[in-house]
Amino acid sequence: MRPQIGGPRATVLIPTHDHGRLIRHAVRSALSQTVEEIEVLIVGDGASPETREAATELGEHERVRFFDNPKGPRHGEVHRHAALADARGEIVCYLSDDDLWMPSHVESMLELLSEADFASSPTMRFRARGEADLLLADLGSPRDREMLLSGRNRVPLSGGAHTLAFYRRLPFGWRTTPEGTPTDLYMWQQLLEDPTCRAHSAKRPSVLNFPAPERRGWTLSERGEELEEYAAKANNPAWRAQTELDLLADEVHVQAHQLADEADLRRSAEKTVRQQERTIEGLRLEGRGLRLGLREIKRGRAYRAARAASRLAWFLRRGSRGPAAGLRGEAAARTSDGTGEPETSDARPQR
Repeated sequence: MRPQIGGPRATVLIPTHDHGRLIRHAVRSALSQTVEEIEVLIVGDGASPETREAATELGEHERVRFFDNPKGPRHGEVHRHAALADARGEIVCYLSDDDLWMPSHVESMLELLSEADFASSPTMRFRARGEADLLLADLGSPRDREMLLSGRNRVPLSGGAHTLAFYRRLPFGWRTTPEGTPTDLYMWQQLLEDPTCRAHSAKRPSVLNFPAPERRGWTLSERGEELEEYAAKANNPAWRAQTELDLLADEVHVQAHQLADEADLRRSAEKTVRQQERTIEGLRLEGRGLRLGLREIKRGRAYRAARAASRLAWFLRRGSRGPAAGLRGEAAARTSDGTGEPETSDARPQR
């Protein structure tokens, strides 16, 4: 093993609670990286006796330290923050105690973080039923960055890394996460909420993820056998290359279908818009025809006669109720000879 000169280049933080023998596979995966200048911090959160025994034994390795803490709130995020106060690496990579890395993971993160503050790797997610898919996120894309900030996480704990210097500038760091929010997502959001955070993502996957919720009911022995099988595969270059190609092909197929669905929706929306535009145009033409028809009606003799009769009727109705009634009184006071002169000088219009 090449001796460490000037301290570790990377800190690997592995939180653990009760996964017992599984943590041995995770730590072995970290120690098998192409970058040897690393330190591994196993951060206990009320570790079970079996987990404590395994972590204590692993802690005897010169590159591994075990922090044996009591059970903290949620997943013991405050213990992670305390452990990072003792970290010495240039960058911090995270590894779940039931996940694995390919040998080049830390090397890939170091390369990305030479020009960034936060980085991620595509993740191979292996389902309990034997299926697999890729978790992809491009942290350099405003859309994917906003996706994480809005609560949709495609960067599991084992796929995230950041520089230690940027972490120490954060207002909080790891802290107790609100109920209902994944602890890793809460941390990633804090990083991305800083407008100065430069974030990048690797192009090729280097993380193997085995979701625990899908394996409820499995014994630790069964899960350990699964990790042992995939640890051997992860060290096989031919398996890595073929699996990556297969998963990428599946992802392209899925995205092609999504794009086709989006195209169908877009065409349907465009068709609806065109129909609405035709309806509006028809209503506009109909309104124009009605206006022209009304104009012709207004020009007609019958219309003018009807309008005059209507005005006269209105005038007479108004006169029966108001001041115009005086006109009728005046007409009655006129002489019967039709001269229009009043019979006496006392006759006056009513006001």
